[in-house]
Amino acid sequence: MSDTPNILWICTDQQRFDTLGCYGNPYVHTPNLDRLAEQSTLFEYAFSQSPVCTPSRSSFLTGRYPRTTRCRQNGQSIPSDEIPVTKMLHDAGYVCGLSGKLHISACNPSACHGTERRIDDGYDQFFWSHAPGLRNDGSRSSALVELVDLAPTILEWVGLDSHPAMQGHTLHPLLKGDAPLNQHRDDIYCEYYNAMPGHKNPPAHATMVRTDRHKLVAAHGTGGGELYDLETDPTETHNQWNNPNYTTVRLDLMTRLADRMAWTVDPLPPREAGF
Repeated sequence: MSDTPNILWICTDQQRFDTLGCYGNPYVHTPNLDRLAEQSTLFEYAFSQSPVCTPSRSSFLTGRYPRTTRCRQNGQSIPSDEIPVTKMLHDAGYVCGLSGKLHISACNPSACHGTERRIDDGYDQFFWSHAPGLRNDGSRSSALVELVDLAPTILEWVGLDSHPAMQGHTLHPLLKGDAPLNQHRDDIYCEYYNAMPGHKNPPAHATMVRTDRHKLVAAHGTGGGELYDLETDPTETHNQWNNPNYTTVRLDLMTRLADRMAWTVDPLPPREAGF
């Protein structure tokens, strides 16, 4: 594996995007992460597929959505028949290691949280080399990106085929300059299925779809939800769910949400016959 690139994948827990200097925060000191952003490509609209730890990490490791991996809650283990990108890299000859806790098994949640300051300090101890042929000029992308896109991107980067179970789309065209930095997806899809402990009846289920201008969250089983116009309300403080002026927008987003739920059905098992 001497001719293949090394991979360092760092994940911080419960860290908002605006807690970094490279995103304009004047109070948080993150010089090493800021320098990394200046020497690579920064995706300003990258979204997690779940707002809680375990489903999110299972999702970006497998390139699959939470309801597809069946790991939808904290306290669950990632199913043994799921194939994370780390397993594929190992099978290809990579020596893989983990420092800290990834929180993708039924471990104690209180022991699984990192700190942003220590993470930033750790960057200064690593040796960085840029991937050949990829943007490393501090470019900023406004494309809508999902974390499920990470696994197929890494695999293509090291010359491996994406697994047929993966549902993400590689970012290589953007990173290599073969596609505009502002084009990747038409919308973002996120899920929350009773992801935290509780005894509500029915348990909280919510799904989200976001375009470049609007964001809709459907609270399933309640008839309610949230709808924001991100152009006029970027801080999402004015819910337009019941505003009749947004009826057409709400219908469009609900249709998009239904489409995303349909197109994120598990592609496995593969079809083995032509009928």
